[in-house]
Amino acid sequence: MDVETFRTALLNKRGELLGGSAAKPLQWTMENNSGRQGDMADQAAGNNEVHIQLKLKQTDAKILQAIEEALWRIEKGTYGICRDCGEPIAEARLNAIPWTRVFKVPEFTYFPHKAHIAAGLRCQTCHGPVETMTTVAAATGPRLSNDMLHLLGFKPSAPPLTMGWCVECHREQNATRHTQAPLDCVTCHH
Repeated sequence: MDVETFRTALLNKRGELLGGSAAKPLQWTMENNSGRQGDMADQAAGNNEVHIQLKLKQTDAKILQAIEEALWRIEKGTYGICRDCGEPIAEARLNAIPWTRVFKVPEFTYFPHKAHIAAGLRCQTCHGPVETMTTVAAATGPRLSNDMLHLLGFKPSAPPLTMGWCVECHREQNATRHTQAPLDCVTCHH
């Protein structure tokens, strides 16, 4: 893997986000929408525009933080390695989003993967062939294609990652492997 290509892409994106042109729309929007000009619809539209610009700035700040972390991992020599399991990240995924995280669950869940790694489960157990994926994910919910694969004697590429599926897997592991996989809601939801 050519790390310098990724470093250049990260630095270019950082420069794009930090460029002076990105800061002007928010300042202009706030200055031109701070007064009580126009009717209520105009004021609401102005407030909405300010809100949208602030959200965009927050998103840019998160991306900048992720870029800085990726640049730090390049310096440290750990760039392109999954921070949770230590497996290499697919180069296609790094090309798509060089500051990427391998897997990010919704904000209301907490799942660092460490318990699964410690229990000897590989990423492929839940996510399928991650080494070939551009975006690490898994199918959610029942799918006709999975049913057809089962009927033909094949295994689907990735199992559904729903709360029910995870709880059922924990129950199965507890029964068959005599593990103590947690079943409490607070394990994943905080």
